Amino acid sequence: MTPLLRDEVVYATSYPWRTGPVSIEDIAAAKLILYDAHAGWRDPTRRQLAERALLRGLALEPVIEVEQVDTALDLVAAGAGETIVSKAVAASTIAPPGVMYLPLEEPLYDTVALIQKQSAILSPATKELARLARETLADLRSSESDSQP
Repeated sequence: MTPLLRDEVVYATSYPWRTGPVSIEDIAAAKLILYDAHAGWRDPTRRQLAERALLRGLALEPVIEVEQVDTALDLVAAGAGETIVSKAVAASTIAPPGVMYLPLEEPLYDTVALIQKQSAILSPATKELARLARETLADLRSSESDSQP
């Protein structure tokens, strides 16, 4: 496994009274809108949050599940609930106006990685895709560090 990017998970809300950092208790009490409905609780980020909640005797119950992150964010912007997203999504062009992105009280990170079986031989096309992914993510990290004060 070759880690390519470590991206912080943040809390997306349009409720003006919500301030961060957001606790697992806040998340459990929220009207949660979760995306990647096809993956459900097999999703690694959801699993980590569910484990955190379980350790405190809480359960995470989404009120709405959708497939796409942009749909979840549109619902958040409309005031239907709140969700979690990566900082990369929060900084992207799909992030709608009026949504605030707050840190979690206990930070959570997603890792994007390139996984290859040790005995596998990559095709030239796959090698090129892997190279492009590394280059794109390196450019992203570089532009993020350039914009930091």
